Amino acid sequence: MPISKNVSRKRHYALLALPIALSLSLIPLSVQASCNRNDIDHYLDKGFTPSQITSICGAQEPAVAPSEQPSPPEQQSPPQQQSPPQQSTTQYIQPAQQLESNRNFLVDVINGYDTALTSDALSYTVKRCYEVGEEDLFGFAPEICPEIRYTLNLKGMKIVDTGRKYFLFGPPEIVLNGQIRREVLTDLQDVKSKQKDILHKKIDTGDNVVLPIQKGTSIERVQTELHKILR
Repeated sequence: MPISKNVSRKRHYALLALPIALSLSLIPLSVQASCNRNDIDHYLDKGFTPSQITSICGAQEPAVAPSEQPSPPEQQSPPQQQSPPQQSTTQYIQPAQQLESNRNFLVDVINGYDTALTSDALSYTVKRCYEVGEEDLFGFAPEICPEIRYTLNLKGMKIVDTGRKYFLFGPPEIVLNGQIRREVLTDLQDVKSKQKDILHKKIDTGDNVVLPIQKGTSIERVQTELHKILR
């Protein structure tokens, strides 16, 4: 009789082990290694059902392969501090600065040298040639080209004419009227007296003076800036 019981138990194990084996075959090898045949026999002796044994043997979580391990969370860089808004570089031009800008413009456009502009006077030096005698047989007249220093008193100075030297052609000119001082800087010691008289008459044009302007300059702009300083 004991032999028949052992045979019956083996048949019973065989019938139960078949579904357990099929269930375990669906579980990764790393999990199946946690329950061997002796473990299964032990659970069968204790009266566990095949589904319970499968659950027990498959309860251990498989170790995650190194390649499957989740990568550590990326470190987030600290938020960048926003730079304060840049202030506008446009600056308010004070009236004194604007006046200085106007003065610099007039100094630059005068076709002369040693130009100076103060609150009272405009001064500049030019070199001009004047005929101081009659033409010879070849059509040439004696000339003198002195340096002349002009000083214009801004008080009471007025603009009387604007335009070109030759109506529509020639360099731009502005005719001013007021108190004007002319000084010949060139040494005229060797010039004949008669020629000196002719020279001074041509230089001294009374209360009018032609303000020399650089070529390409806007007459309208010069006139506007002059009105700002004339008193």
